[in-house]
Amino acid sequence: MQNSKKPSTLPRVALRLLIASYFIIPIVTGWQAVNRVDCSYCLGDMLHHYFSVFGYIVLGVYLVSFTQPSRHHDDEQARPNIAFREDLQFWGVLGGLAVSAYFFVVSFNWDLFFL
Repeated sequence: MQNSKKPSTLPRVALRLLIASYFIIPIVTGWQAVNRVDCSYCLGDMLHHYFSVFGYIVLGVYLVSFTQPSRHHDDEQARPNIAFREDLQFWGVLGGLAVSAYFFVVSFNWDLFFL
C-alpha cells in the first residue's frame, strides 16, 4: 500500500504571495517610480534612484537564488547552468546593472544637463 500523502500547498502559496508582493508593493506605492525624483537633470538624484532600482533587482534575484541548488564542482548534475545558485546570482547582478543603466540613460534629461 502506497502512502499517498500530498504535500501541503501552504508553503507554495506563501512563496507565490511573497514573490507577488515583491513586484506589487513598489508599483502600488510608487516607491520605485522615477516621477518621485524632483529633477530629471540632477545627476545625483537620478543616480540615487537608479542605484536603488539596481539594488532592488539584485536583492530579488539573490532571494530567489536560494530556491536553486548550490553548484558542487565534484559532481556534474544534468541541469542547465542558470539553474544553479551562483550562476543565477551572477546573471542577476549583470541583468540588474543592465536594466538600471539602460533606464538611467533613457530617462536622464541630457539636454538640460549639458546646457
